[in-house]
Amino acid sequence: MTDTEWPNWWSYGAAKGIRRDTAFVFVSLLALVEGCALLAMVLMGTPAYLVPPGGPGISRPGRVSTVSAIDFAERCLKTRHTFFSSDFREQQSLVEDCFHPAAVKAFQKQVDLEAAVVKQYEMASQLWIKERKVVHREGKAVHVKLEALRAVWVGSDKLREETFQAVVTVAPWSDTEGLKGLALTHLAETPPIAPSGKR
Repeated sequence: MTDTEWPNWWSYGAAKGIRRDTAFVFVSLLALVEGCALLAMVLMGTPAYLVPPGGPGISRPGRVSTVSAIDFAERCLKTRHTFFSSDFREQQSLVEDCFHPAAVKAFQKQVDLEAAVVKQYEMASQLWIKERKVVHREGKAVHVKLEALRAVWVGSDKLREETFQAVVTVAPWSDTEGLKGLALTHLAETPPIAPSGKR
């Protein structure tokens, strides 16, 4: 008979304990790093990037992508030109919130003139965007040209369907509270909101 060697249970347990302790330390360090990162994001805010809608993409911070500029301009224009006489002011206030503070007063003045005409003639409007493209970039600003079909009603009578064009200038903007996003800095439209289609 040969002598069999009994396993050394103490060294086996010690080695297993060292592996378990090492794994515990690594997992604890990972949890500590993640906790610190989450705390930093809560205290300082998450990093903001302008990323095109529709999924992940590569976009440089502070640069407005073509897709984002077109989408923002299109939504603002549809909101501005889809209205009834009863909710004209409400629709325009939604668009006003999208304007850069430096451009708000000029827009308010224009809306005041249009509101009187819309109320007087009980106008309504609906807009369908046909074409959209970025025509120019100037610094961080993006100029988007939109071509559309606009239907205009006076009272309950459909007055006309007309070709409508607008050039919307979109730029990145952050307010005093650190909120970041896009803002309208300029809006040029033809024809204007009027029963005759002329100013």
